[in-house]
Amino acid sequence: GNIAVASRKSDYSLYRTDLSSFTMGDSYDQKDAAGFIRILGLPSRSRAALHQEVTK
Repeated sequence: GNIAVASRKSDYSLYRTDLSSFTMGDSYDQKDAAGFIRILGLPSRSRAALHQEVTK
């Protein structure tokens, strides 16, 4: 079987269509993504460096 979403709506939703686009003018700076990716990848880079030291 399968399922298809017919509607997604809630008075308590945190999702806002006016903020869900990358064309929001001054609200979103494309350069912010690079910093986010670096922070998100920090644990992986740290583990890789530690693994490299241990296997020497």
